Amino acid sequence: MEIENSLIYLRALKQLPGRQLQAEDRLNRRLQELFQEVERKTLEELLRRNRVPTDDITLSRISNHIRSVEGDYSEAVMSEAHRAAEWGRGNVYDSLGLVLDVQEFSTRVRDLIEGNVFEASRHTINRMVGDVMDNLAQSYEDGLGIDDAADRLRDVFTNIRDYELRRVARTEINSFQNKGAILTEEELGIRYHKWYTAEDERVRSEHVDVHGEIVRVGEPFSNDLIYPGDKAGDIKEWINCRCRLVPFLMPEGKTAPPGMSRFREEDLINIRR
Repeated sequence: MEIENSLIYLRALKQLPGRQLQAEDRLNRRLQELFQEVERKTLEELLRRNRVPTDDITLSRISNHIRSVEGDYSEAVMSEAHRAAEWGRGNVYDSLGLVLDVQEFSTRVRDLIEGNVFEASRHTINRMVGDVMDNLAQSYEDGLGIDDAADRLRDVFTNIRDYELRRVARTEINSFQNKGAILTEEELGIRYHKWYTAEDERVRSEHVDVHGEIVRVGEPFSNDLIYPGDKAGDIKEWINCRCRLVPFLMPEGKTAPPGMSRFREEDLINIRR
């Protein structure tokens, strides 16, 4: 069984980079196209007023330019989320050396994924609206003229394009890949899985500490996440995360240490005969 677990980890290590990076790039490009148009309309609305707005009607019109793309934003994320979840499903089968006999998730699972996408999309759009509104409020407080205020607002959209949307793409693709993995583990009756990092210099220190940790499927790791990218946890734990789940098969003659909900392979104890 120790050999089998080693093979699982080796198979899992081969599955990440190319396909996932392509998906991140594809989603990032689609989202950038949406927000290029949002930036154009928002700045036109601002410059047409020829002053930094403070009235609710104008601020509502500006925010509505951002909210108007929520449907297209969700649709873009949705298509990649389904694909990523299917990859997560396939990765579990591949890592266990199994043949994937059913290609797609059930309708119930797909509906669950779509619900998660809508919730995440609404949260992101609301955050971007908040960034724009805070920027305009600060420009008014600083007494900026319309041209300087517009330049400052362009900086917000530049940050959204160059950083925020890339981060969203990476986070969503990895999150739904792991969501697909854990749902598949539950279907297969896998009892345990392990947290695995990308094992490079970009891994956050908190996740270095979780690397190699084993829990029962459905139970939280020590960072309180059920899986890498679990948005029910603290945002600093899942945003920009590249970690993943790897199924863990309990070696013959071994058992989890009593009283430990989280453990590592070296903590396993022999079963008394």
